[in-house]
Amino acid sequence: MHAARARRWFWALTATAVVSMGGLYRGLHTASAGARVLLVGAGFPVLVASAVQAARIWLTLTAGPRAPAAVAAMRARRRRAAPNRRSSV
Repeated sequence: MHAARARRWFWALTATAVVSMGGLYRGLHTASAGARVLLVGAGFPVLVASAVQAARIWLTLTAGPRAPAAVAAMRARRRRAAPNRRSSV
């Protein structure tokens, strides 16, 4: 169920990135400086945000399942590798 929702969000964000890229392209090729600033200023942050979120969802969807034992072992290694912050006081 969660994978289906993640796929829907992935495709919605991908479509948003494509549409905002079109707006960015149009904004860069417009003659008016005011319209250029408005279209680029609105299109670029939307493009970056939607592309980054779509990439994060894609990485999550294509990653294999994580076993609970592997997660616990990874956390234990991190705890052993981290310096003890209380002793430096």
